[in-house]
Amino acid sequence: LTLFQGYLVGDSLTFADLYLAETSSESAKKFPYDGFPEVKAHAEKVRSNPALKKWIATRPVTAF
Repeated sequence: LTLFQGYLVGDSLTFADLYLAETSSESAKKFPYDGFPEVKAHAEKVRSNPALKKWIATRPVTAF
């Protein structure tokens, strides 16, 4: 996993970052991040974005 300023492409948040962070965070519920510190750090960085953090805290519960 190559990161530029903590993001996958360039130095700002992109759809690729959102996709990887959400997918890996959901997968980590069943398959821990053990052995993948870069993936864990990336997901934590993306999910620490203030607007995204607020959305995660208040979003409706869905199957997806």
